[in-house]
Amino acid sequence: MKKIVAFVTPVTDSGQTVSHSGSPDLTAEQSAAGAIKLEALLSDSDAERILVSIASCKVATADQRFVTHLVEQELALAGPLAGDLWQRVISDVERTLISQVFSDCAGVKTRAAARLGIDRNTLHKKLRQYDLISDDVEAVD
Repeated sequence: MKKIVAFVTPVTDSGQTVSHSGSPDLTAEQSAAGAIKLEALLSDSDAERILVSIASCKVATADQRFVTHLVEQELALAGPLAGDLWQRVISDVERTLISQVFSDCAGVKTRAAARLGIDRNTLHKKLRQYDLISDDVEAVD
């Protein structure tokens, strides 16, 4: 026999978490999220089957949830008839990323390009494309 302990955050059909009084075994974060402590005593084979099932589950990471939220937000803003969704979303993300990295690298193109994983000339082209530098005022190489 094996004892399995799980902390579960109940969710309603509308996606809202259900609040309740927390268990003393919960961390502050789990308690704030409305988690419930569940314990079960199972046969070895049932416990193994459940653990294999849990291990094979793909849980969305914070990055994946962020990207999903971003795309959903852009879809809502664009409306059902928009035909430029690809360009719209990619351009917004690319511009923001390039701008932030370029700024973090103090305007040094070589360093910013290396951090972005792109060629320095590609970075220069993108900086001009998004009006992040002007042709007459060049950034530091």
